[in-house]
Amino acid sequence: MVTIHVVAKKTGQTVAQNGNQVRLIDPSVITADIPPSQIQSIARDGNRLVVKLKTGEVVTIENFFGPDGAATSDFVIHDVASGSFWEAEYAASSGELTLVPIDSPDQLLDASAGALPWLPLAAMAAAGVGMGVAAGVSSSGGSSRGPVAHAETPGTPSAPGAFELLSNNMYGLVGKADPGTTVTLTRPDGSTVTTVTGDSGIWHFNPNPLADGEQGTVSGTDSNGSPVGPLGTGVTDVTPPADPTIEHNGAGELSGTAEPGSTITLTLPDGSTVTTVADGNGHWSFGPNPLADGESGTLIATDPSGNNSAPETTGPMNSTPPDESQLNVDQNNQHGLSGTGTPGDTIVVELPDGSTVTTIVDENGHWEFVPNPLPDGGTGTITEIDPNGNSTGGVTTGPSDQTPPDESQLTVDQNNGNGLGGTGTPGDTITVERPDGTTVTTIVDENGHWEISPNPLPDG
Repeated sequence: MVTIHVVAKKTGQTVAQNGNQVRLIDPSVITADIPPSQIQSIARDGNRLVVKLKTGEVVTIENFFGPDGAATSDFVIHDVASGSFWEAEYAASSGELTLVPIDSPDQLLDASAGALPWLPLAAMAAAGVGMGVAAGVSSSGGSSRGPVAHAETPGTPSAPGAFELLSNNMYGLVGKADPGTTVTLTRPDGSTVTTVTGDSGIWHFNPNPLADGEQGTVSGTDSNGSPVGPLGTGVTDVTPPADPTIEHNGAGELSGTAEPGSTITLTLPDGSTVTTVADGNGHWSFGPNPLADGESGTLIATDPSGNNSAPETTGPMNSTPPDESQLNVDQNNQHGLSGTGTPGDTIVVELPDGSTVTTIVDENGHWEFVPNPLPDGGTGTITEIDPNGNSTGGVTTGPSDQTPPDESQLTVDQNNGNGLGGTGTPGDTITVERPDGTTVTTIVDENGHWEISPNPLPDG
């Protein structure tokens, strides 16, 4: 269940609410403790505001909109981890809801209402507008127009009068200025579009008027008629990153690949999130795995411009290691190193010099290295790793014996009606290939003698 605070705008008094369904009596400020990356959609449904989360939960706020369709209350998202706030601004003319960062929900109360209950006084004094992204959400027909943008870590509050660009991505062109400042964007073809900075000090163009790869210039005129800016927008990036892929989801780690430099956000079953960054090769990992055995989470990749990938489910975490009883070595000689394991698992052999070689167990449970990676007399250590990254092993190969038997010891001293026999090295296997290509085998006994009776060869 989502933690929700409902405060009457005029009085500042907390209004009791039950669960994820809120029924308003008076205009209020509703603050929900939800990470922005966890929101699937925010939409209008009659007089209700409906917030759908990627976890499947739904928050419904009755009487959020008045009979004329205008919003009479304010909905705020609070990211507890970063301390940041976002207001869902509603434009009655377009029916569009847009998330914009705000300093504190206090600014939405009437002046006489006092402080709200969602932040300690010390925290409220330190709160500031962070680097954020506005995410357009359609309220027409109650359907979502797109995912809410990932929230960045809040930065140092800007000085009064600062004219800044905050983001330029698939969710819009967003910046900061004094309330009431008219902001003009000049596009590459010379055409312009304008918007007015809201009371929160945030201006935004949504959808983004710039195409992917384009650059523009923003300038403004404040409420006193004084010019501000101009600012270059930089290169517009409205292309979402590729969805993250998952390679391992075991006890040791949750890992995979994504666009290099993108931030990977994992939403856990309880709604909390953890993040990591994909390295220059596109590899990312959480270690140890934040998911408990059997739990599933949701991953989103956010590129440096603030664009989000589609959510990707992790599937259930599996911490069960491979069956060690299936891991065996059945050959370690001049012909190679081989054995058995669980089909699909990876076999890793650590050689005496510390280097490793790997192979995959085939569908029949067999693995092999040809030629043998071990030096004659050398011993290695075998580890088996399943597709989730769980491992078992520490199984020794035993000393590698790549010296062939002494051929001078191999003799035939009998080949008659009583059988076929001779001498060899004790413990070795004697294989006789018959004229038709079939074979028979026997073992050289401790006295160096071997015998096959009756004689497997036909007369002559």
